[in-house]
Amino acid sequence: MAGQMMEERVTGLEKLAETLAPLPAQVAGLTERMAAVELQNVQLRSEMHAGFSAIRGEMAEMKFELRGEMADMKAELRDDIAAQGRDTAERLLELRRDLRMEMGTLHDDLVERIVSGDEETRRQMRVLHEDLIDRLARLAEGR
Repeated sequence: MAGQMMEERVTGLEKLAETLAPLPAQVAGLTERMAAVELQNVQLRSEMHAGFSAIRGEMAEMKFELRGEMADMKAELRDDIAAQGRDTAERLLELRRDLRMEMGTLHDDLVERIVSGDEETRRQMRVLHEDLIDRLARLAEGR
């Protein structure tokens, strides 16, 4: 009995050894695959680092260019605003001169009308005064 148990145990161990025999080769294969995956991971990491560095470099360059363009636009805008200001000032001075000339013309015309109106008023006053004197004289004669 004990011998039979021992034989069964040995047979079981032999079967177990047979199933475990290909395991070292499988582990070696997995080790090779793991090394390949690690290499790919390192390569990917290196490529991504290089790519992000390139993008950062491009962004820094774009930032520099953009700042330059903005500075140019700012200077151009200031020049445009200054030119507009000068043009507006010149137009205002021109309008002021024109307005003064027109007001001077209107003043002269008004003075001329007032003088002419004064002369007409005096003439009518003389006519009325002479008419009054003539009426008074006729009244004095008719008395």
